[in-house]
Amino acid sequence: MAAHEKNVAEFRARIAKEKRENKAEYDEKLAELDAKTTDMKRKLADFKENGQDSWKTFSGRV
Repeated sequence: MAAHEKNVAEFRARIAKEKRENKAEYDEKLAELDAKTTDMKRKLADFKENGQDSWKTFSGRV
């Protein structure tokens, strides 16, 4: 997860220099990615709390 967050941060830094029309599209995609990342973190925390069986179920979905 840390590597993913680092990559997203680096991408945000690169798009800060983009043209306005491109930046808006990238910002929209990043907002979607942020929502998915937050959801994945929540699911991961839930599965870790519920033990090994839940982890097997979770890892099979990814």
